[in-house]
Amino acid sequence: MQRNILKIVFVLFFYAISNNVFALDKPETLRVRYTGIIKDGLKSSETTIKIEAIKTLSDLKDKSSIQTIKSFLKDKSELVKIEAARGLSMLDDKSGIAVLIEIIKSKVVVQYNDPPTKRAKAMVKNMTCAKAVKALGETGDKASISLLKELSKDKDGQIKDAAIIALMKTGDRTDEKLFIEGLNSYEMVVRQKSCEVLGDLKEEKVKDTLKSFLKHWDKGVKQSACIALGKIGDKTYGENIAGLLEDKDEVLRMAAAESLGYLGDPKYVPRLREKLNDTNGFVRLYALESLYKLGDTINSNFIIASLRSTDADARQKAVNIMALYGGSESIEILDDLYKYERNELIRINIAGAIVKILSRTKEK
Repeated sequence: MQRNILKIVFVLFFYAISNNVFALDKPETLRVRYTGIIKDGLKSSETTIKIEAIKTLSDLKDKSSIQTIKSFLKDKSELVKIEAARGLSMLDDKSGIAVLIEIIKSKVVVQYNDPPTKRAKAMVKNMTCAKAVKALGETGDKASISLLKELSKDKDGQIKDAAIIALMKTGDRTDEKLFIEGLNSYEMVVRQKSCEVLGDLKEEKVKDTLKSFLKHWDKGVKQSACIALGKIGDKTYGENIAGLLEDKDEVLRMAAAESLGYLGDPKYVPRLREKLNDTNGFVRLYALESLYKLGDTINSNFIIASLRSTDADARQKAVNIMALYGGSESIEILDDLYKYERNELIRINIAGAIVKILSRTKEK
Protein backbone atom coordinates (compact mmCIF):
# COMPACT_ATOMS: atom_id res chain seq x y z
CA MET A 1 0.00 0.00 0.00
CA GLN A 2 2.75 2.46 1.03
CA ARG A 3 4.68 1.64 -2.14
CA ASN A 4 1.63 2.43 -4.29
CA ILE A 5 1.20 5.79 -2.55
CA LEU A 6 4.84 6.66 -3.22
CA LYS A 7 4.37 5.76 -6.89
CA ILE A 8 1.32 8.04 -7.12
CA VAL A 9 3.21 10.91 -5.45
CA PHE A 10 6.17 10.44 -7.82
CA VAL A 11 3.88 10.41 -10.88
CA LEU A 12 2.08 13.57 -9.73
CA PHE A 13 5.39 15.34 -9.01
CA PHE A 14 6.79 14.38 -12.44
CA TYR A 15 3.57 15.63 -14.06
CA ALA A 16 3.83 18.94 -12.23
CA ILE A 17 7.43 19.51 -13.35
CA SER A 18 6.86 18.45 -16.93
CA ASN A 19 3.81 20.69 -17.24
CA ASN A 20 5.42 23.63 -15.46
CA VAL A 21 2.76 23.66 -12.73
CA PHE A 22 5.07 25.42 -10.28
CA ALA A 23 6.12 28.08 -12.76
CA LEU A 24 5.31 31.77 -12.30
CA ASP A 25 1.90 32.77 -13.65
CA LYS A 26 1.67 34.23 -17.14
CA PRO A 27 2.42 37.96 -17.42
CA GLU A 28 -1.19 38.99 -18.13
CA THR A 29 -2.45 36.96 -15.17
CA LEU A 30 0.12 38.64 -12.93
CA ARG A 31 -0.74 42.09 -14.27
CA VAL A 32 -4.46 41.64 -13.59
CA ARG A 33 -3.82 40.20 -10.13
CA TYR A 34 -1.46 42.90 -8.96
CA THR A 35 -3.45 45.76 -10.50
CA GLY A 36 -6.40 44.40 -8.54
CA ILE A 37 -4.31 44.41 -5.35
CA ILE A 38 -3.46 48.08 -5.88
CA LYS A 39 -7.13 48.90 -6.46
CA ASP A 40 -8.02 47.09 -3.24
CA GLY A 41 -5.84 49.66 -1.49
CA LEU A 42 -8.37 52.31 -2.50
CA LYS A 43 -10.86 50.67 -0.12
CA SER A 44 -8.58 51.10 2.89
CA SER A 45 -9.73 53.16 5.85
CA GLU A 46 -6.18 54.52 6.18
CA THR A 47 -5.47 57.79 4.39
CA THR A 48 -1.83 56.91 3.64
CA ILE A 49 -2.83 53.63 1.97
CA LYS A 50 -5.48 55.29 -0.19
CA ILE A 51 -3.03 58.01 -1.24
CA GLU A 52 -0.38 55.42 -2.14
CA ALA A 53 -2.87 53.38 -4.16
CA ILE A 54 -4.02 56.46 -6.11
CA LYS A 55 -0.41 57.52 -6.70
CA THR A 56 0.58 54.04 -7.89
CA LEU A 57 -2.34 53.70 -10.31
CA SER A 58 -1.72 57.14 -11.82
CA ASP A 59 2.02 56.46 -12.14
CA LEU A 60 1.13 53.26 -14.00
CA LYS A 61 -1.08 55.29 -16.38
CA ASP A 62 -4.00 53.00 -15.58
CA LYS A 63 -6.86 54.81 -17.31
CA SER A 64 -9.33 52.12 -16.28
CA SER A 65 -9.11 53.64 -12.79
CA ILE A 66 -10.16 57.17 -13.77
CA GLN A 67 -13.77 56.92 -12.61
CA THR A 68 -12.77 55.30 -9.33
CA ILE A 69 -10.12 57.94 -8.64
CA LYS A 70 -12.66 60.68 -9.45
CA SER A 71 -14.80 59.49 -6.55
CA PHE A 72 -11.96 60.44 -4.18
CA LEU A 73 -12.34 64.11 -5.14
CA LYS A 74 -15.14 64.02 -2.56
CA ASP A 75 -13.13 62.22 0.12
CA LYS A 76 -13.25 63.66 3.65
CA SER A 77 -9.44 64.02 3.63
CA GLU A 78 -8.07 67.00 1.72
CA LEU A 79 -4.78 65.12 1.27
CA VAL A 80 -6.64 62.32 -0.54
CA LYS A 81 -8.46 64.89 -2.68
CA ILE A 82 -5.13 66.50 -3.63
CA GLU A 83 -3.59 63.16 -4.65
CA ALA A 84 -6.73 62.23 -6.61
CA ALA A 85 -6.59 65.54 -8.52
CA ARG A 86 -2.85 65.14 -9.19
CA GLY A 87 -3.34 61.54 -10.28
CA LEU A 88 -6.20 62.40 -12.61
CA SER A 89 -4.11 65.09 -14.31
CA MET A 90 -1.43 62.47 -14.96
CA LEU A 91 -4.15 60.44 -16.67
CA ASP A 92 -5.07 63.45 -18.84
CA ASP A 93 -8.22 64.17 -16.84
CA LYS A 94 -8.43 67.76 -15.55
CA SER A 95 -11.60 67.34 -13.46
CA GLY A 96 -9.66 67.66 -10.20
CA ILE A 97 -8.32 71.16 -10.88
CA ALA A 98 -11.44 72.84 -9.50
CA VAL A 99 -11.06 70.84 -6.29
CA LEU A 100 -7.43 71.95 -5.90
CA ILE A 101 -8.43 75.59 -6.37
CA GLU A 102 -11.20 75.18 -3.80
CA ILE A 103 -8.70 73.82 -1.24
CA ILE A 104 -6.22 76.61 -2.01
CA LYS A 105 -8.89 79.29 -1.52
CA SER A 106 -9.69 77.86 1.92
CA LYS A 107 -6.27 79.02 3.18
CA VAL A 108 -6.26 80.75 6.55
CA VAL A 109 -4.90 84.21 7.27
CA VAL A 110 -2.94 84.16 10.50
CA GLN A 111 -2.99 87.24 12.69
CA TYR A 112 -0.02 88.16 14.87
CA ASN A 113 -2.16 88.27 18.03
CA ASP A 114 -3.95 84.95 17.40
CA PRO A 115 -3.65 82.43 20.26
CA PRO A 116 -0.97 79.71 19.79
CA THR A 117 -3.50 76.90 19.19
CA LYS A 118 -5.21 78.87 16.42
CA ARG A 119 -1.85 79.71 14.83
CA ALA A 120 -0.81 76.02 14.94
CA LYS A 121 -4.06 74.91 13.27
CA ALA A 122 -3.65 77.61 10.63
CA MET A 123 -0.09 76.44 9.92
CA VAL A 124 -1.27 72.84 9.38
CA LYS A 125 -4.15 74.02 7.18
CA ASN A 126 -1.88 76.21 5.05
CA MET A 127 0.64 73.37 4.75
CA THR A 128 -2.14 71.37 3.08
CA CYS A 129 -2.99 74.35 0.89
CA ALA A 130 0.67 74.57 -0.16
CA LYS A 131 0.51 70.91 -1.23
CA ALA A 132 -2.55 71.76 -3.31
CA VAL A 133 -0.60 74.65 -4.91
CA LYS A 134 2.24 72.25 -5.76
CA ALA A 135 -0.23 69.77 -7.28
CA LEU A 136 -1.89 72.57 -9.27
CA GLY A 137 1.49 73.47 -10.74
CA GLU A 138 2.07 69.82 -11.68
CA THR A 139 -1.18 69.70 -13.67
CA GLY A 140 0.31 72.12 -16.19
CA ASP A 141 -3.02 73.95 -16.39
CA LYS A 142 -2.36 77.21 -18.26
CA ALA A 143 -5.59 78.76 -16.97
CA SER A 144 -4.25 78.50 -13.42
CA ILE A 145 -1.09 80.56 -14.03
CA SER A 146 -2.80 83.82 -13.04
CA LEU A 147 -3.81 82.25 -9.71
CA LEU A 148 -0.27 80.99 -9.14
CA LYS A 149 1.07 84.50 -9.81
CA GLU A 150 -1.35 85.86 -7.24
CA LEU A 151 -0.30 83.21 -4.72
CA SER A 152 3.38 83.98 -5.34
CA LYS A 153 2.77 87.17 -3.35
CA ASP A 154 0.90 85.45 -0.51
CA LYS A 155 1.82 86.33 3.07
CA ASP A 156 2.09 82.67 4.04
CA GLY A 157 5.64 81.52 3.26
CA GLN A 158 4.68 77.91 2.51
CA ILE A 159 2.05 78.90 -0.04
CA LYS A 160 4.21 81.63 -1.55
CA ASP A 161 7.19 79.29 -2.07
CA ALA A 162 5.02 76.55 -3.56
CA ALA A 163 3.50 79.01 -6.04
CA ILE A 164 6.88 80.48 -7.07
CA ILE A 165 8.35 76.99 -7.61
CA ALA A 166 5.28 75.96 -9.62
CA LEU A 167 5.62 79.06 -11.81
CA MET A 168 9.33 78.50 -12.37
CA LYS A 169 8.62 74.98 -13.56
CA THR A 170 6.30 76.44 -16.20
CA GLY A 171 9.20 78.61 -17.41
CA ASP A 172 8.33 81.79 -15.50
CA ARG A 173 11.53 82.62 -13.60
CA THR A 174 10.53 86.12 -12.51
CA ASP A 175 11.03 85.29 -8.84
CA GLU A 176 14.03 82.98 -9.22
CA LYS A 177 16.21 85.68 -7.66
CA LEU A 178 14.47 85.06 -4.33
CA PHE A 179 16.01 81.58 -4.17
CA ILE A 180 19.39 82.79 -5.41
CA GLU A 181 19.33 85.40 -2.67
CA GLY A 182 18.20 82.66 -0.29
CA LEU A 183 21.63 81.04 -0.66
CA ASN A 184 22.97 83.90 1.45
CA SER A 185 20.28 83.72 4.12
CA TYR A 186 21.22 83.60 7.79
CA GLU A 187 18.60 80.87 8.20
CA MET A 188 20.08 77.50 7.27
CA VAL A 189 16.63 76.07 6.41
CA VAL A 190 16.23 78.80 3.77
CA ARG A 191 19.67 77.98 2.33
CA GLN A 192 18.75 74.28 2.15
CA LYS A 193 15.46 75.01 0.39
CA SER A 194 17.18 77.34 -2.07
CA CYS A 195 19.74 74.64 -2.91
CA GLU A 196 16.98 72.10 -3.51
CA VAL A 197 14.91 74.38 -5.74
CA LEU A 198 17.84 75.64 -7.81
CA GLY A 199 19.12 72.08 -8.21
CA ASP A 200 15.72 70.93 -9.49
CA LEU A 201 15.77 73.84 -11.94
CA LYS A 202 19.35 72.96 -12.99
CA GLU A 203 20.38 76.57 -12.49
CA GLU A 204 23.93 76.83 -13.87
CA LYS A 205 24.78 80.24 -12.44
CA VAL A 206 24.89 78.98 -8.82
CA LYS A 207 27.30 76.07 -9.38
CA ASP A 208 30.28 77.72 -7.71
CA THR A 209 28.22 78.76 -4.71
CA LEU A 210 26.96 75.19 -4.33
CA LYS A 211 30.53 73.93 -4.62
CA SER A 212 31.58 76.22 -1.76
CA PHE A 213 28.71 74.84 0.33
CA LEU A 214 30.29 71.37 0.19
CA LYS A 215 32.59 72.70 2.92
CA HIS A 216 29.83 74.47 4.86
CA TRP A 217 29.59 73.95 8.62
CA ASP A 218 25.85 73.09 8.43
CA LYS A 219 25.25 69.47 7.47
CA GLY A 220 21.83 70.17 5.93
CA VAL A 221 23.19 72.88 3.66
CA LYS A 222 26.11 70.66 2.65
CA GLN A 223 23.76 67.74 1.88
CA SER A 224 21.34 69.85 -0.20
CA ALA A 225 24.18 71.52 -2.12
CA CYS A 226 25.76 68.15 -2.91
CA ILE A 227 22.55 66.72 -4.38
CA ALA A 228 21.80 69.96 -6.25
CA LEU A 229 25.22 69.94 -7.94
CA GLY A 230 24.60 66.41 -9.17
CA LYS A 231 21.21 67.40 -10.60
CA ILE A 232 22.72 70.36 -12.47
CA GLY A 233 24.91 67.76 -14.16
CA ASP A 234 28.22 69.54 -14.76
CA LYS A 235 30.76 66.69 -14.67
CA THR A 236 33.63 69.05 -13.81
CA TYR A 237 32.26 69.07 -10.26
CA GLY A 238 32.35 65.27 -9.98
CA GLU A 239 35.44 65.08 -7.80
CA ASN A 240 34.02 67.67 -5.41
CA ILE A 241 30.91 65.53 -4.98
CA ALA A 242 32.79 62.23 -4.82
CA GLY A 243 34.96 63.56 -2.02
CA LEU A 244 31.98 63.31 0.33
CA LEU A 245 31.76 59.55 -0.26
CA GLU A 246 34.41 59.21 2.45
CA ASP A 247 32.86 61.66 4.91
CA LYS A 248 32.47 60.38 8.47
CA ASP A 249 28.77 61.37 8.42
CA GLU A 250 26.54 58.76 6.75
CA VAL A 251 24.02 61.42 5.65
CA LEU A 252 26.69 63.13 3.56
CA ARG A 253 27.97 59.82 2.16
CA MET A 254 24.39 59.06 1.20
CA ALA A 255 24.03 62.48 -0.50
CA ALA A 256 27.24 61.95 -2.47
CA ALA A 257 26.16 58.49 -3.61
CA GLU A 258 22.79 59.85 -4.74
CA SER A 259 24.31 62.90 -6.41
CA LEU A 260 26.75 60.87 -8.53
CA GLY A 261 23.77 59.03 -10.00
CA TYR A 262 22.27 62.33 -11.13
CA LEU A 263 25.64 63.51 -12.45
CA GLY A 264 25.75 60.57 -14.86
CA ASP A 265 29.50 60.09 -15.20
CA PRO A 266 30.43 56.36 -15.46
CA LYS A 267 33.97 57.05 -14.25
CA TYR A 268 32.57 56.94 -10.70
CA VAL A 269 31.25 53.37 -11.02
CA PRO A 270 34.28 51.82 -9.20
CA ARG A 271 33.95 54.24 -6.28
CA LEU A 272 30.22 53.62 -6.03
CA ARG A 273 30.83 49.86 -6.03
CA GLU A 274 33.12 50.37 -3.03
CA LYS A 275 30.20 52.01 -1.21
CA LEU A 276 28.24 48.76 -1.45
CA ASN A 277 30.41 47.74 1.51
CA ASP A 278 29.61 50.88 3.52
CA THR A 279 28.67 50.39 7.16
CA ASN A 280 25.37 52.20 6.60
CA GLY A 281 22.60 50.34 4.77
CA PHE A 282 21.12 53.43 3.13
CA VAL A 283 24.48 54.56 1.79
CA ARG A 284 24.70 51.12 0.19
CA LEU A 285 21.20 51.46 -1.29
CA TYR A 286 21.81 54.93 -2.75
CA ALA A 287 25.09 53.73 -4.20
CA LEU A 288 23.27 50.78 -5.75
CA GLU A 289 20.59 53.01 -7.26
CA SER A 290 23.24 55.28 -8.78
CA LEU A 291 25.04 52.25 -10.20
CA TYR A 292 21.80 51.22 -11.90
CA LYS A 293 21.42 54.76 -13.29
CA LEU A 294 24.95 54.49 -14.69
CA GLY A 295 24.15 51.18 -16.37
CA ASP A 296 25.96 48.91 -13.90
CA THR A 297 23.51 46.12 -13.01
CA ILE A 298 25.86 43.38 -11.81
CA ASN A 299 24.92 43.73 -8.15
CA SER A 300 21.60 41.82 -8.18
CA ASN A 301 22.43 39.82 -5.05
CA PHE A 302 22.70 43.01 -3.04
CA ILE A 303 19.23 44.24 -4.02
CA ILE A 304 17.74 40.84 -3.15
CA ALA A 305 19.35 41.00 0.30
CA SER A 306 17.93 44.53 0.79
CA LEU A 307 14.43 43.33 -0.05
CA ARG A 308 14.69 40.98 2.93
CA SER A 309 15.90 43.67 5.35
CA THR A 310 14.21 43.98 8.73
CA ASP A 311 14.12 47.76 8.18
CA ALA A 312 10.85 48.71 6.43
CA ASP A 313 12.36 51.88 4.91
CA ALA A 314 15.21 49.84 3.43
CA ARG A 315 12.76 47.33 1.92
CA GLN A 316 10.70 50.21 0.51
CA LYS A 317 13.78 51.80 -1.08
CA ALA A 318 14.85 48.44 -2.55
CA VAL A 319 11.39 47.90 -4.05
CA ASN A 320 11.47 51.40 -5.59
CA ILE A 321 14.87 50.70 -7.15
CA MET A 322 13.66 47.41 -8.58
CA ALA A 323 10.52 49.09 -9.97
CA LEU A 324 12.68 51.54 -11.89
CA TYR A 325 15.47 49.27 -13.07
CA GLY A 326 14.44 45.63 -12.59
CA GLY A 327 14.07 43.29 -15.55
CA SER A 328 11.78 40.31 -16.09
CA GLU A 329 13.95 38.22 -13.74
CA SER A 330 12.87 40.54 -10.90
CA ILE A 331 9.20 39.62 -11.17
CA GLU A 332 9.51 36.22 -9.53
CA ILE A 333 11.56 37.72 -6.67
CA LEU A 334 8.94 40.42 -6.04
CA ASP A 335 6.07 37.95 -6.40
CA ASP A 336 7.65 35.80 -3.72
CA LEU A 337 8.38 38.82 -1.52
CA TYR A 338 4.74 39.92 -1.65
CA LYS A 339 3.62 36.68 -0.01
CA TYR A 340 5.63 37.42 3.13
CA GLU A 341 5.47 41.22 3.35
CA ARG A 342 3.15 42.47 6.12
CA ASN A 343 3.56 46.23 5.66
CA GLU A 344 0.53 47.31 3.62
CA LEU A 345 2.26 50.34 2.11
CA ILE A 346 5.16 48.21 0.89
CA ARG A 347 2.74 45.56 -0.44
CA ILE A 348 1.11 48.19 -2.67
CA ASN A 349 4.54 49.30 -3.88
CA ILE A 350 5.54 45.70 -4.61
CA ALA A 351 2.36 45.28 -6.65
CA GLY A 352 3.10 48.53 -8.50
CA ALA A 353 6.67 47.45 -9.16
CA ILE A 354 5.55 44.13 -10.67
CA VAL A 355 3.03 45.84 -12.98
CA LYS A 356 5.59 48.47 -13.99
CA ILE A 357 8.23 45.84 -14.82
CA LEU A 358 5.67 43.78 -16.77
CA SER A 359 4.78 46.87 -18.85
CA ARG A 360 8.42 47.76 -19.40
CA THR A 361 9.52 44.28 -20.46
CA LYS A 362 6.48 43.92 -22.69
CA GLU A 363 7.47 47.05 -24.61
CA LYS A 364 10.94 45.67 -25.41
